[in-house]
Amino acid sequence: GGDFTMVDGQARNSAVALSASAASAGAYTTVWNPNPGAVASVGGASTVRALAVQGERVYVGGVFGVIGRVPRSNLAAFDAVSGAVLAGWNPGADNPVEALAVAGDTVYAGGAFTQVGGNVERRRLAAFDALTGAVLEWNPNADGFVYALVVEGSRVYVGGTFGNVGGGTHSKLAA
Repeated sequence: GGDFTMVDGQARNSAVALSASAASAGAYTTVWNPNPGAVASVGGASTVRALAVQGERVYVGGVFGVIGRVPRSNLAAFDAVSGAVLAGWNPGADNPVEALAVAGDTVYAGGAFTQVGGNVERRRLAAFDALTGAVLEWNPNADGFVYALVVEGSRVYVGGTFGNVGGGTHSKLAA
């Protein structure tokens, strides 16, 4: 993911799958192309800033209003094989998504957002059902942006510009 329109001589818009075992130079880009010329945001540049993969699903976060020619607000999921946007997974976020992690049946997101799922308040951290996109109860409420997120076992580690998260004082790093 990133802020690009061309990779390895082929049109790719903000997301690409690359082969680490390409047969020859210039053959790194795979056929997986979830965004054929179709990533757009309202009032500015669009980009994919976070990726998380689980099984045959690729979750993406960033700054966009349309991805894969489908309206999605800063958060989307794709079929890892076909590159098609998953129709039923559309929680949305009102501001950029900067970090993603998947653990079991849960997708965790961090960023600059304050609402997800249409009008559910989640300040900079949220959790979603990995299959349906439904907003989950998990709500640590960070008072600053979240740029890094890792899940290990039952712990979610986050990094960012916050001073308070999860009901306590945690300067820039919390679990």
